[in-house]
Amino acid sequence: MFTLVLLLSVLFAIIVVAFTAYERVVCKEVCAIYCNSLVFLDQLCGVNDDLLKAWKKFGIQLASTEPIGFYEIKKVKDDLLFRKKECEQLYGSLVPVSYQHSVLKSVVLARHKLNHQEVDAGIIVAKASYEDMFNNIEFLIGFLESETRTISGWSFGEKRLMCFQHESNMLFYGALEGLCTFPRKTLELYETQSARMKFLPTEIGLNKRKADYLQFEEIEAQKAEDLLKTITQQLGHDKMGLAGLASVLFRRDVYMFIAGSKELQNERDLFSNVISQLQTKWIPKNINVYGLSYQNFEHRVTINGQQADYNEFIEMFADVVVFVINGGHVGSITYKEFGIAMDTFKKNRKPAIFVYTKQSDFVSEEVKRMKDRIDEEKQYWQEYGHDNELRLMMQNDLSDCLQKTYEEMIQRQKEALA
Repeated sequence: MFTLVLLLSVLFAIIVVAFTAYERVVCKEVCAIYCNSLVFLDQLCGVNDDLLKAWKKFGIQLASTEPIGFYEIKKVKDDLLFRKKECEQLYGSLVPVSYQHSVLKSVVLARHKLNHQEVDAGIIVAKASYEDMFNNIEFLIGFLESETRTISGWSFGEKRLMCFQHESNMLFYGALEGLCTFPRKTLELYETQSARMKFLPTEIGLNKRKADYLQFEEIEAQKAEDLLKTITQQLGHDKMGLAGLASVLFRRDVYMFIAGSKELQNERDLFSNVISQLQTKWIPKNINVYGLSYQNFEHRVTINGQQADYNEFIEMFADVVVFVINGGHVGSITYKEFGIAMDTFKKNRKPAIFVYTKQSDFVSEEVKRMKDRIDEEKQYWQEYGHDNELRLMMQNDLSDCLQKTYEEMIQRQKEALA
């Protein structure tokens, strides 16, 4: 018996050491991706800043009573072509990075409050930003080549450059936010790897916090949204129904549903409290947050039963579904609701699913069955010790969902007005 225990202990120690080594490899890989994005975004912002200065200078000439000659136009155009070539060279010299998904990597990322999608975004952002810059320069060149060059057309070009600056800053702070999920020792480890992609990660880890960058990211996103709104106002004479388009682009309803046993009234009250705080924060940004539970549905007799209405809501309308497991009871209905949510997520990439379980020395067969189902789906649950901890977890997770929704709105606005 003693020998078996010893062997199991040694095996466990080997697994822990191996996982720690693997975690260091994954962390270095993700740090490299974020640092790559940081460097490229910083370079593009520098190019865009030079473009903006030159474009404003040209605008002063355009607004003056003096006619602009052929050579003045050619000089501005040549500068734009030079910046275009500079962007191509910067993009061509990017350090190639790739990322392969795996279950074990998802475990490592979860320890740092990240997921595969956020790492993928760190890779995509370089290409997307380069294409945006390229399109902006093409627009400015087209303006110079047009027969009529009006102040309103010049102003439109200026707004595009300013919007790119704010959006790039937002993405820059988003990458810093992701980088700051790693501990100082990981950043120091990465700092010694590649001077070409290094972007002072140790200094970032020491002098800034993730929350700071999240705030900066929101500020820049708000600036970009304000600029986009001014563009729609400038195009108000357009007969293509921009007012109706803007009402769709600049507004979003987000539905969040808390599932689980009807006995969890305290947990539902915590959920409602969190939703109330989120509503106050996001309504000014045109995101309406709705938090629902079984209590928000009709209690009268229905043909298919009230549970069918809950299931339909999860499948057809919910953006987020929250499951709370408190105590030893998980009924078949909750189990089925989780299955519906997972099946819908696999098909539509929504709703986002969060599972919270209260820490307990006793785990009933029902709870074990639920956790086994979650494991089968290669998903995770978060354990909490008390109500305050649960409230903070909900607040952080749901805030992250709304922040991503906000960023998607900004992107849709940009694409529609490009």
